[in-house]
Amino acid sequence: MPTYSPDMPLLSFDSVSIAFGPEALLERASFQIDPGERVCLIGRNGAGKSTLLKLAEGSIKPDEGLIWRQPALRIAQLSQELIASETDTVFDVVAGGLQEIGALLAEYHHVSHEVGRDTSLLRRMEWLQHEIETRDGWRMHQRIDDILEVHRLSADATIASRSAPDGPSNVTLMLRPRPSTA
Repeated sequence: MPTYSPDMPLLSFDSVSIAFGPEALLERASFQIDPGERVCLIGRNGAGKSTLLKLAEGSIKPDEGLIWRQPALRIAQLSQELIASETDTVFDVVAGGLQEIGALLAEYHHVSHEVGRDTSLLRRMEWLQHEIETRDGWRMHQRIDDILEVHRLSADATIASRSAPDGPSNVTLMLRPRPSTA
C-alpha cells in the first residue's frame, strides 16, 4: 500500500469541468491542496461548493479533466443535510462522525448525566468506560470537546435548538492523510 508523502499534494484538480444541464459549475478548474494547507469554500447557493466536495471525495466524476488524490488520503464530509433527530444533542452529532467509538462516547455522555438519578446505570457506565479505554476512545472524547469548544457549541443542546429555519447550512470537508501502517 502506498504511504503518505509530505512532498506530494493531498489533492489536485487538472482542467476539471462539470455541468448539470446547460449550466457549468466548474470549467477547466485547476488547483491543488498541499499538506498543512487550510481551504475554505465560500459561494452562493447553487455555485457548486457541494459539487466540488463530491468531486474531491470521488462520489461523482467530472465531465472532463483529472482529479488526483494521494493514495493514502482519507476524505470525510459533513453533509449539508444533517441526518439527526431533533432530540439528538450536538455531542451526539459530533460523536456520530466517529462510527463505533463515537456511539460509545455518546452513550457514555448520556449515561454519565443520568446515573445520578438512576444508579442502576452504574454497571452500564462501567462497561462503557472499559470499552472506551480499550479502544483509546478518551483521546477521541477530547477531540469532540475541543471541536465543541472551538465552535462555542453546547454539548447538550439539541439539534432542534441549533438549526436555522431552513436547517443547518454549513459544509465541512476534512482532508487528512492516513498514518502509514508500515
